[in-house]
Amino acid sequence: MKTKWSLSGILQSLFGESNKSEKKESFSSHRDYDQELINGHNNSDIIKGTQLVCALDEKTCLKCLELDGSTNPPKFPIHDGCRCVTVPVTKTFKELGLDIEEISEGPRSSAIGQVKSDGGIYKAYLIERAKALENGLDGEALAQYLNNIFSNLTKRFPKESREFAALKIALFAMQPHDDISKIEEILQIISWPSEEPGPLFKCCAKNNRFDIIDDTLSRLTKQVPSGPYAPRHKGKLYRSTGDIVKKLSLEKAVKYYEQADAVDCQNTAIMMDLGKLYRRRKEVDKAKKMFNQVLQIKPNHKGAEKELSKL
Repeated sequence: MKTKWSLSGILQSLFGESNKSEKKESFSSHRDYDQELINGHNNSDIIKGTQLVCALDEKTCLKCLELDGSTNPPKFPIHDGCRCVTVPVTKTFKELGLDIEEISEGPRSSAIGQVKSDGGIYKAYLIERAKALENGLDGEALAQYLNNIFSNLTKRFPKESREFAALKIALFAMQPHDDISKIEEILQIISWPSEEPGPLFKCCAKNNRFDIIDDTLSRLTKQVPSGPYAPRHKGKLYRSTGDIVKKLSLEKAVKYYEQADAVDCQNTAIMMDLGKLYRRRKEVDKAKKMFNQVLQIKPNHKGAEKELSKL
């Protein structure tokens, strides 16, 4: 069983609630209070030092990123507007004389979700980005630099490539990008379940590269584990893709919805969407078939009855 440790929980167990309420009044902030407890003399039998933890996002400066994880760091704040904190480092069970298995460190929060406790590939990316900014890169030059370091980072952190793929997808979603080779490179390393590949699929569709979308969907659906929910997961992959491309290619959208219906054959939401697409293509018989199938599964379905009345 994984135990969750929190600073407040550790401090409360060490010093007690009554002591906490008495001492807290003399400090101007939670940070000052926590730091005083960490540096106190009554906990040296359990706490062996402090460690600096920075915020993992693109607003953090290079100095703070490089100091992240350092033990007994310099006094903070390191600079104006610094968002770093120091946390206590407890002794290991072995150092405490306890013959039990050590607790492994869990993940930590970041701007792209949970990452490894040491920041992993995302922290490495942030450091490279901060260095580039200090060297005066911005705009297209910065974007090109970040694209160039992509391969090197994924080689250095092969087990975390999915997290970096999630980051790259987020970056691509923020602004249009036409480099299909880079998009394909990212899609090749994402896995199921993964971050939504929709923004990249949209770029592929705009460039008429549905072959890349097809290859990615084929690989992702094969990764879905067997079980009662497998049809739903596979159907969602195809359905969301159809929804993404329907404004760019009605023909391809129908294809993806048909694949969704084939793998998740009892999903009335898919049937409704596919019936509407058939209606847009003037395929009245196919549209009627979809809406009637919905009524067979859910009699008196108002949406299906309304759509049939239009045909």
